[in-house]
Amino acid sequence: MRLPLSWVQTFLTKIPKPELLAEQLTIAGIPVEHIEQIVIPATVVVGRVLSVSPHPNADRLRVAQVDLGKGRHEQIVCGAPNLATGQHVAVALPGTTLPNGASITTATIRGTASAGMICAEDELGLGNDHAGIVVLEQDVEVGRPLAGVLGRDETVLDLEVTPNRADCLSILGCAREIAAITGVRMILMKHKKLAAGKIPPRILSVRVQDKRACPFYSARVVDNVHVAPSPEWMQARLRASGVRPLNLVIDVTNYVMLELGQPLHAFDARALPDRKIVVRRAHAREQLQALDGKSYTLTERMLIIASSQAPLAIAGIMGGEQSGIQADTTSVILEAAVFDPKIIRMTSKQLGCASESSYRFERGVDPQTTMAALDRAASLLAELGESSIVRGSASVGAKPKRAKPIAVSVDRVNAMLNLQLIPRAVKTLLTRDGCAVTGAGKRLRVLPPSWRPDIALEEDCIEEVGRLYGYPKLPLSMPMGALTAVDLPPLWRLKQSLIDALASLGGTECIQYPLYDEKLARTVGLDLGAHVRVVNPLSREQELLRYQLLPLMLKKSGMASREDSMLFWYEIGRCFRETGEPLPEEQEHLALVIVGPDSYRVLKGVITAALAMLSVPKAAVRWHASETLYGAGQDILIGGRPAGSCSALSQALRDSFKFRHDLAVAEIPLEPIHASQTERRYEAFSPFPAVLRDIAFWLPDEILFADVEKALRAIDPLLAEHEVFDVYESKNRRSIALRLIFQSKQRTLSATDVDAVMHKIVSVMTKTVRAEMRTE
Repeated sequence: MRLPLSWVQTFLTKIPKPELLAEQLTIAGIPVEHIEQIVIPATVVVGRVLSVSPHPNADRLRVAQVDLGKGRHEQIVCGAPNLATGQHVAVALPGTTLPNGASITTATIRGTASAGMICAEDELGLGNDHAGIVVLEQDVEVGRPLAGVLGRDETVLDLEVTPNRADCLSILGCAREIAAITGVRMILMKHKKLAAGKIPPRILSVRVQDKRACPFYSARVVDNVHVAPSPEWMQARLRASGVRPLNLVIDVTNYVMLELGQPLHAFDARALPDRKIVVRRAHAREQLQALDGKSYTLTERMLIIASSQAPLAIAGIMGGEQSGIQADTTSVILEAAVFDPKIIRMTSKQLGCASESSYRFERGVDPQTTMAALDRAASLLAELGESSIVRGSASVGAKPKRAKPIAVSVDRVNAMLNLQLIPRAVKTLLTRDGCAVTGAGKRLRVLPPSWRPDIALEEDCIEEVGRLYGYPKLPLSMPMGALTAVDLPPLWRLKQSLIDALASLGGTECIQYPLYDEKLARTVGLDLGAHVRVVNPLSREQELLRYQLLPLMLKKSGMASREDSMLFWYEIGRCFRETGEPLPEEQEHLALVIVGPDSYRVLKGVITAALAMLSVPKAAVRWHASETLYGAGQDILIGGRPAGSCSALSQALRDSFKFRHDLAVAEIPLEPIHASQTERRYEAFSPFPAVLRDIAFWLPDEILFADVEKALRAIDPLLAEHEVFDVYESKNRRSIALRLIFQSKQRTLSATDVDAVMHKIVSVMTKTVRAEMRTE
């Protein structure tokens, strides 16, 4: 939400400096992301286009002769499609540095001299539109600095409005918030009051078929409309708010929406020859050509505004092209309504069609503002366009009832905020927030204002007291409470142990959204029928709940591996499988991706080491060669149960994900691991010192190190640990050097004790594995 301070100041007696105001709003829960200063240089002046002719050397450029006042005429080359003779435009003279950083000089463009530039609104810092140049009103004095025409320089706060604070999506709402935070008084708006009463049905009638989806709908008729540019002051405020001016009728509806927070729409009355509006659900496969130029296919769940013959608009989102305001429109029907936010959000997401209107309706608009906004828009059209308002309105339904009063205890307010406020102070803070507060003593009854549906509980009221009192002023104290032992779920403990194990092995955890698209599922060959589909996905890339973790892991790893040839990523997350039941089957999975030399052997070693660290016995793990979904590799059995697979990624998938280096992947469900875990047994450390000895043996090639380990473990309990620190291979045999650690839990070992065990080791190794002690 862009908040021009000159506009919001019209609602307040005074306003803090921008930097202080930004800090106050941020602390109170309405973060200010950016403070923008719109300063128009003095060398940008009003010019009048005398003539326009084609550029001799460029099809898309034209040459304009421009009157700059005081007898000065200049030739300017311009590529804007809306440039026309007689327009009053904004001209940046040579020597100007525009807000976007561009420096203007006298130049020759395709062989034609150009002295200056006719500016678009984004070049002046007035907005983001670059589709055409800024066209000013005809009565603006030629040669006058543009800053004087548009008023003083503007400061705009860019607010990040949270979904629960839809009231701050308007100038009025932001003014209320500033008044509540700072304590300044508000200036009440004085609108021209329009004549009440019901408009004759022959002029306009409204029928609402679904009053749950549209509790209240009202419309007015404005005749003798002249579709001309809106006043420059209105255009300036719209541009500062990020909205592109179009014409008086559309600008008025946008202006009132920004000012009061109530979206409006204007129909060309010619689209309703019988003057009958119907608010209904769309028919299946009904089509609407919208104002954004796209054709939308509607469903029976969507709400539309229609004539007796055809759809006119998608309710609360966007109007149709057929009923849009045209240059020759003379009669306008203005609508304002209250729509169910859920229906607007569902329709917007399903169609992929969003607008400023839907953004507000999805979050909820103040139903008490609906008629005020409708009357305000009609009054502005009458005042600025000399139009005539037809007496009365066509209204159907009733505005939703106000919220029920909330019982608030002052003692509970103080207990939760660690304050000592008296009832009058609590009442003052809540009143500043727009609440009606009654009650005596420490028991208050609080009636929230219609624009704050987020205040519904006593806790909400306490939060408002703390927010307006000032979070920085709340006393600091340590929370007190009894700690109770929590028995964590076994699978959760397994996940934490697995994270620790993989991190110790050098892995980096990856956490991703559990959604992907059909294209990714097809790329790896997954069964689409087994996937759970999202009924109303946020985007096309998030239409399936993940069936496996690896597809997204590969997608991310493919991008990362272009910069890094060595990766070891893992992810632990939930996967979903369609079973035909109301709820899908859910399983926790582990996925691993290793990129680098000898990646398959490294990955197999990582899995083996991690399982050992999780107390899964070696005997419970079996590997069987197979052709997996991801390439040649091995299926894993843990405790006799299938437990995923480990694969070297196939060349086809490597090409699909654009991997430049070798990689291996694995995906393992956690349940078989959990079922095969053995209970860990812990022993106390020996308080006596250890003795280290080194020894080397020659072994035949066919002897496995597993046989050596088995022999060493059975020799003597004084041999506490052993490790290999060197391997040397020769013809038909290899040398293994071992570091032996001797230790007793009862006494300090002597040299005689260790020598006796060493003699046993040499004897056993010679007999069991045909080892030969290496002496050289």
